[in-house]
Amino acid sequence: MINLIAWPMPEYNVRISGYAEGAIKVAANHALEEVAGIRLAQAKEIIDRVLNGESVTVTVSSESNAHTLAKLLTALNFVAIVERR
Repeated sequence: MINLIAWPMPEYNVRISGYAEGAIKVAANHALEEVAGIRLAQAKEIIDRVLNGESVTVTVSSESNAHTLAKLLTALNFVAIVERR
């Protein structure tokens, strides 16, 4: 008999802490939807919170997706960093 031990998969957070002039809201909504798998309505809420001065953390399932999301958001003039959970 083989006993399998379930190791927790590491999760990665992308912290979106601000934005610069020229931030592209609609594209950021779609980046959250496509890369993080967040529904569009929730993505809009997250970006609106950031635009209102909040720092918001989004959890993604892979390191690759976390870095992709952070890079996309940064290119869209948002401040986003990857944090391992």
